[in-house]
Amino acid sequence: MGVVLGVLDHPDPLAELSRLLPRSRAFGAVGGVMFTRGLTLGPFEGVAPDELDERLRDLASAAEVIGPDNREADFWRAVLLARAGRHREAADLFAEVAAFRPALLGFAKGLAPLGFLDREALAEMTAHLEEPA
Repeated sequence: MGVVLGVLDHPDPLAELSRLLPRSRAFGAVGGVMFTRGLTLGPFEGVAPDELDERLRDLASAAEVIGPDNREADFWRAVLLARAGRHREAADLFAEVAAFRPALLGFAKGLAPLGFLDREALAEMTAHLEEPA
């Protein structure tokens, strides 16, 4: 997979490339989880335990690279944990994410009809949270 990053107009293009490339790869890891059938799309099936663990590690690493001001990788890690039946871990992580950006509770609820979360996984992940006012 190739990556195209434009840095020629930056005062320090190599430093900017060094900053952007890990972020690009981190968001690639998030997208790789978000759009993989069986992993986050459709029924949760055909996911080997080793693959699940690898994807969860990829998302945790992506969260570190992306930084604390963008919790997207943690959001999708919570969704993946919920889909895998690891509801307590999902709920704990999602509580942190929703505390950071309360509107993500409504976003998560909107994912259920799209096939990202079934009712049980959504309920377990969000049960102790209230919709933001």
